Amino acid sequence: MVLRCSQMQPPGADDGGETPELHRQTFPASFRTQIAELTEGGRNIEDLAASFPALLFALATDYATPERRRVALDAILAGKKLKAVAQLLGLPFWLRRLPPAALTGPLPVLPDDPDFALTAVPALPRQPEAMLPWLDFISLADRLAGRDVALWFARHHRLTPPVAANAEALWTLAWAFYAKHPDTLAGRIQRRSWTPRTGPRSARDETANWRKRIEGLLALGTGFPDTWFANGTAMGYEFIALKGPEDLFAECASMRNCLDLYALRLGHMRSRLFSVRARGKSIATLELGLRNDEVGVP
Repeated sequence: MVLRCSQMQPPGADDGGETPELHRQTFPASFRTQIAELTEGGRNIEDLAASFPALLFALATDYATPERRRVALDAILAGKKLKAVAQLLGLPFWLRRLPPAALTGPLPVLPDDPDFALTAVPALPRQPEAMLPWLDFISLADRLAGRDVALWFARHHRLTPPVAANAEALWTLAWAFYAKHPDTLAGRIQRRSWTPRTGPRSARDETANWRKRIEGLLALGTGFPDTWFANGTAMGYEFIALKGPEDLFAECASMRNCLDLYALRLGHMRSRLFSVRARGKSIATLELGLRNDEVGVP
């Protein structure tokens, strides 16, 4: 069952008579001093350790601006509802689901709209130590690539930290980001771009291919003047040397093949490519290079 924000029970709501000190001890040791100092301000603040740990943690770790923290603290002392206090601070109310053990570092800025909460709450990792890395990444995806990309990552936990390595997750995020910027070179070299319907396996495969194209571009640089052979004609066919990235990607688009993955071979001087044309139209692509089984024979 998906819990709506208004239905969510805070961790520790049934405290079994535990003292505030015991609640404070459930926070990571490196933040207990800050939390203890803040809870000296009154019982209402102290009770947050059980009723809304993330709110107490946010106030103790300089979340938002000093003015917003002051207003939020005044509202707590005045007995305002926790949802209203969270709104004053700019902290999503759905973060009430976070247990103290998950609060191992500063909380990121996250969306507070109901649709986002309905996706994010059931997608939260089960292990407390995995929650903050996941939230950090979802926040980054939202800020860089947009709400739709962030929600997509939230639904596919295998693509996000800590399940996926940070570097792998960032490459997938970059691939999704450039799918929205097809006017850039990094966007143009994508064969299949990200959509909200893309599955995890396709995302990994396409990101891997996109990385190979980027590596090839770096190897190619601006191109190479030495094509080994000049352009020519034979038996009614034209042989046109592909001299750089633009030639390569134009040929790839024309022939609808994976020619762009050859960029690394070209950049490392292992082969050269020629577009074979008839009546001005590409009909084949010819690769000239050294073969391992026929050394010296192109």
